[in-house]
Amino acid sequence: MQSVLRNSYAKDLPELSKACLPSGFKKPEIILKNYELGEELGFSKKFLDSDECLNIFSGNALLEDSTPIAQAILDINLDNLIQILVMEGQFC
Repeated sequence: MQSVLRNSYAKDLPELSKACLPSGFKKPEIILKNYELGEELGFSKKFLDSDECLNIFSGNALLEDSTPIAQAILDINLDNLIQILVMEGQFC
């Protein structure tokens, strides 16, 4: 599937992230779907119900032209550095 996302975070703020491929999951499952949000982001209901979607959002595949990035976020309240994998079109 062609990516409907723009990769703007990776392109506009490269100093806040690093290119990073997802590690994925062995047996992913979708337990909850938000069709309204998915359609707002440009994904069809048919795509959201597909195995392709499951593989993309579990990190086992990439959207075409996507730019997966890793981002370090500082939790100010706890002063913990948390590594979060952030990919436009893929959320791990």
